[in-house]
Amino acid sequence: MADICLDNKLNQDILKSCDHRPKSGLEVDMVAILWDDVDWSATTFDATNKMLVTNLALKTGKTGYKIQGFKVSNNLNFEKQTDDIGSGYQHKIAGVLANPTAANRYALFSLLNEERYVFVVERKWKGENKESAFLMIGKDNGVTGSTHTYGSADNNGMEIFEMTTPEGELERYPALSLLHTDYDTTKGAFDNKFAA
Repeated sequence: MADICLDNKLNQDILKSCDHRPKSGLEVDMVAILWDDVDWSATTFDATNKMLVTNLALKTGKTGYKIQGFKVSNNLNFEKQTDDIGSGYQHKIAGVLANPTAANRYALFSLLNEERYVFVVERKWKGENKESAFLMIGKDNGVTGSTHTYGSADNNGMEIFEMTTPEGELERYPALSLLHTDYDTTKGAFDNKFAA
């Protein structure tokens, strides 16, 4: 008998687009949201595509926080892994502290200090009608601080950080796509840091 957790089967062609050729990289801004501040009961997903978030809702009075990078400093990765109960994905987000003021350094220290976060990023590649521009990671378990490094002669003096899926926990899906109706609506929510 088939395991109902593994009932996903390919049911459509996977085609390239000559009009929207691949492009690497992320835009310089990303938004970090405390996992507990997301209103998961009001956050909605497409009825036929579990990997498409159609409304990312935060609890009343809550907001995300913008982290500004520099050129191509931000990176999002995910990797399929297998454990004793099946398979899933490890998510990872990496960025820089491009303006190392005391206030920004303390904010980064706080970000990396144990709490779980969801991250939303905008890709440079946006797809048809820009409907594939935004990705979200950390839905199931969040990501937590894993690396924080600094070398005075490295990376133009910027502090480097990474956040990953916690050890021993995997996400059900790779990065989720995020589209609130259309690109402009999603971009507006992103620029507003998804504040409720």
